[in-house]
Amino acid sequence: MKKKRNLSVFDAIQELESDDVKAEKKRRKRTTTDRLRAEAAQSQSKVYNHLVECRILLQRATTSVGEEEQNDAVEQDCNTLLKSLLQARSKLVSGDPDVDGKYEDVVNSSCDDLDAVLQEEYEACRDIWKTVLNKRHNNLKLHSGLTAKSQFKVMDSSFWEQVEGTMEYEGLRENDDQKDTFDDSKVYQQLLKDFVATSANANSATPRPEKSSKNSKKKQVDRGASKGRKIRYKEIPKLVNFTFPLSRNNTSNLNQDEWFQSLFGGAGSKKS
Repeated sequence: MKKKRNLSVFDAIQELESDDVKAEKKRRKRTTTDRLRAEAAQSQSKVYNHLVECRILLQRATTSVGEEEQNDAVEQDCNTLLKSLLQARSKLVSGDPDVDGKYEDVVNSSCDDLDAVLQEEYEACRDIWKTVLNKRHNNLKLHSGLTAKSQFKVMDSSFWEQVEGTMEYEGLRENDDQKDTFDDSKVYQQLLKDFVATSANANSATPRPEKSSKNSKKKQVDRGASKGRKIRYKEIPKLVNFTFPLSRNNTSNLNQDEWFQSLFGGAGSKKS
């Protein structure tokens, strides 16, 4: 059996204080970790909202490209937009902010050279996208409990495999003349619904403070005057269209009593 330590009062107090210090350090560390996680989640949510907003704004540009009537101004705007998108993707992937003049010659080059550069960058970014999307998809499955409940092979496959399967299925449905285009109207409609719902929830969660009429009316109270030492009065509003009564002479020959008696037909009656 273990022997009990004979601690004095001061040793016991010191041990309790050391335990409190350790517990305080753990609480601070846990609080810091939770705060960093919340900030990271908030920043990711902001980035996602900005990306969804950019995708919604890109819908007009993507639909106008397929139109037959195009002029030099539209082509110049498309080149400027493509250069901005390539620069933004390069900044997000590589983290290099100095990419302003990197794609100037690429955008103004021929279509074959531009397609080759876009395909090369897509192949370089596809591995990163595959790793990140599969990891996030697995985390969502673990948090939602789909891993234990799923009994379908489609649900057990990775996110990237589902994307490739969808692309292959849509490719079989398309004709040979539409190999260069992909109809993503369903995805766009779903993104638009999610964006509108998220914006509505954000606006309802943070309502604007409205000033009520009760709070706007403040009573003017003199705090310096003690009870009974100051005469309190209410100001009477100014009278409008007021005049004093005028006494007029009675032009009737009858007395007041006789006049009232005559109203009921008793002026000429005599008492029996």
